[in-house]
Amino acid sequence: MSSRREHKAVTTIADVSDGATPETNADLASVQRQEMLEFAAECGSDGMLTFGLDGAIISANPRISEILGCPNAVLCNSTLEDLFEREDVSTIYRHARALANLGCSAPPARWVRVKGRHVSGEDRILDLSLACVRCDPSPICMVLARDVTDIQRTRESLAREQVRFHTFFQNSSDALFIHDTRGRILEANPNAIEVLGYSLSDLRDMRVKDLHGDTDNKLAAKGNMSIGEEVTFKTEFQNASGDIFPVLIRSQKVVLGEDAVLIATVKDLRREEIIRLQLEQAQQLEAMGRMAGALSHDFNNMLMVVITNALELQESTNLTADEKEMLSDLHVAADQASTLASRLLGITRKQGTLPGTCELNSCIDSMSGPLRGLLRESVTLETNLEKSDIVIALHESQVTQILTNLVCNARDAITGAGTITLQTRRVQHGHDICGMLSVADDGAGMSDEVQSRIFEPLFTTKSPTSGTGLGLASVQAILDSQCGTVEVDSTLGEGTTFRLTFPLEHETSPAQTVAPQSGRSLRALVVDDMQGVRKTLTRLLARWGFEADSAEDGVMGAELLAAHPPGHYALLMTDMMMPKMSGAELCTRAREHDPGLPIIVLTAYSSETIPHDSTGLLRAVSKPVQPSRLRGVVTSLLGDEVLTAGAAESN
Repeated sequence: MSSRREHKAVTTIADVSDGATPETNADLASVQRQEMLEFAAECGSDGMLTFGLDGAIISANPRISEILGCPNAVLCNSTLEDLFEREDVSTIYRHARALANLGCSAPPARWVRVKGRHVSGEDRILDLSLACVRCDPSPICMVLARDVTDIQRTRESLAREQVRFHTFFQNSSDALFIHDTRGRILEANPNAIEVLGYSLSDLRDMRVKDLHGDTDNKLAAKGNMSIGEEVTFKTEFQNASGDIFPVLIRSQKVVLGEDAVLIATVKDLRREEIIRLQLEQAQQLEAMGRMAGALSHDFNNMLMVVITNALELQESTNLTADEKEMLSDLHVAADQASTLASRLLGITRKQGTLPGTCELNSCIDSMSGPLRGLLRESVTLETNLEKSDIVIALHESQVTQILTNLVCNARDAITGAGTITLQTRRVQHGHDICGMLSVADDGAGMSDEVQSRIFEPLFTTKSPTSGTGLGLASVQAILDSQCGTVEVDSTLGEGTTFRLTFPLEHETSPAQTVAPQSGRSLRALVVDDMQGVRKTLTRLLARWGFEADSAEDGVMGAELLAAHPPGHYALLMTDMMMPKMSGAELCTRAREHDPGLPIIVLTAYSSETIPHDSTGLLRAVSKPVQPSRLRGVVTSLLGDEVLTAGAAESN
């Protein structure tokens, strides 16, 4: 087509040069211009339409047919309303009429953005430019249409990506900053500003080498990376306060706008270092706790032998006064050693849910000396205790652990001179009367944010070398295990008060006494892996009217039970931690063999789990135990009349 038009144009010019009349030359020039317009319309990259002021389409070039997906013949039988949205048609009419009123000399209208209707139903975004030609009987408008759909969609996609990037950049939990290939900082997010301590304007006046100050200038050297390339390395940063701290940098080269930049993700490694130190301390405490628990097991077993035999000897009538006094001193020292072992377990956090009770005021009195030893000379410890006893359902070592943690925290909250006050009361808590312990200090106090997190494991406001973040978490765990509660009242600059409530230990009614059945003697089975404990318990039981068999481990104990019919033994006493078979498994075997057998579990290791028993015929007792306390437990299971009758028969 183009070669034919070019040939015709040349022929016309040749004809004119052969001496045609001026009128002929004008006609030929008009024809030439018309043919050139038709050629531009057919071959141009823009779509072209002509239409009248009534909106009817007069002509359309191939490009507009391609843009709208509509054949030329169909387009020429259409109107503007068929091709564009109603609002866009109004805009086109407005510009067309304005151009018609101005005449042919009017310049084309500026580009107008409209939506064209593709035959597939998809909208096409078009930029239109209008011109007007006066013709008889009415003007004709010409439209150049440029398809910018793909460009517009790309721009919208980029805008969405920019919004997403900005949102991520501003809200990232890591510190982010953007710098150019020469190391000049262009942008930084709020976390980077917080970590580095500089304002955004200060950072924009800096280079990355100003942040770490090293000679190798690692970040700026990454400017030679390829687009999309990513590197990770460790270095040190220095914040506005002059503190130097380790960071992990992940730097990637990207294109933002028209420039290649590097996005650096800065991970502050100080928190990881704190967690690592806390983990090491927790592991050390765990190892100490395991060692203390193992030592406590054997130590309490030995103390039980010492205490029980000392008390038994004291009751002998052929001892001198000095000998009785020495035995009394021996008993007191052994009892104090037992308390010390329990406190050691409490401090090393090896206490679980323990059997036993504690008189709160006596425990605080006995702990006052050791607690004062934990304080500086400028800090005073005062007590304000209830006059009547407050017996709570908590083991003494657990109370020791609670007091130690709370008093040490109160001490650390006092920067100079101050006072820590321990107070006990009976209080109404819900529908129950409970024991209350408060630990108050006049130290620095806590913010609301700190108060909301103080019971989180590993959370601490102390330095990594002076706090593990486990103290208050362990206090909360102990209270939860015993249905206790803790409340905190603190104000910055005015001090802190912890108020703890504990359920009171009520006297429990004895279980239904087990009367000797027909043919059932007062025979007991003692199972313990320590010979001294077996011999001590056997002697005690003999004094109370029992014939006792003994076994050195759980397997032997289970065999003795299985060798006799149910009812042969009136009582089973067993240790918990034994070789070959644990006391818990032995209790299960015993209950399967003889459902009505009373059982006393003696535990010298606090982390052991006491077996659950729904019969009401199982008691748990911590070693070492006073003979009188143990007799009371036996009485609660068998009834005093049974023991009295058995003792009479043995005599």
